Amino acid sequence: GFRMSVIYSMISLVVLASSIVFLWLMRHHPKINSWLIFGIAVFLLVYKSCEYSYYAITHTGYSPVEFSHLSYLIFGAVFTFGFAKIGLFGAFVALLSGFGFLVGAIVSPSFMADDLYLVIAGYISHTLLFIGGGLALFDHKYYSWKQIYGTYIGLFSMLMYGVLIYTGVLYHLDDPVGSSNFIKMITGEFMVSVFGEGISVFGKCIGAIALVSLILAAVPVILCMNNLIVSCHVKYFEKHNDVYEPVLHGFLPYLNRVMDRREERKNNV
Repeated sequence: GFRMSVIYSMISLVVLASSIVFLWLMRHHPKINSWLIFGIAVFLLVYKSCEYSYYAITHTGYSPVEFSHLSYLIFGAVFTFGFAKIGLFGAFVALLSGFGFLVGAIVSPSFMADDLYLVIAGYISHTLLFIGGGLALFDHKYYSWKQIYGTYIGLFSMLMYGVLIYTGVLYHLDDPVGSSNFIKMITGEFMVSVFGEGISVFGKCIGAIALVSLILAAVPVILCMNNLIVSCHVKYFEKHNDVYEPVLHGFLPYLNRVMDRREERKNNV
């Protein structure tokens, strides 16, 4: 009811504010952040892969049909394996999903599940996405402007994935629009909850185009913020005669380091 909605709004506001404060407090701890990003990524990748696999095998629960469902797996894979070249993409979708969920829960908490377990799980996993993405973007390392291409290709692929669900190629859902906020967004169906049932197909199209454009425009803005904020961290460390050294953890960088050491040993013999 109304009271629960107000409670969810307040909780979401507190969670969002605390997360932002946490990101600010961690700005001068690149080594801890590197481990936190890796830890969150491994946790989300393992937890969500198991969850979706279990649902797929038992035909209970849901398939990954939301933008955030994909983000768990993308952020998880990028920072568990340490794919340096698409770090911006992994971090961006995580930040966007976490932020979208928390802001959505502040503005219209009615989309929250009725099941308390699902609500708590939703809060925890989306907050981890927001913090993981935020740490990777603002408290970690520089991303080069070359990474914009990979990010746009990734976002376009996610959009195509949504189209495949909507057209019934994937998952054969009885009601794709009703069962996914992601589908509501790319079809413009979310405009109904803003302007009421009377909105035209044209209105929905405008809504969908505006939303997608906003997300695409956010990429260079976030990248600018990344470059600016990280350069502030670097200056802060230089001022204190220290070196700002974030480490990219992950299986690939780890293998590289092992191989480098072996090379060094060979050369020293």
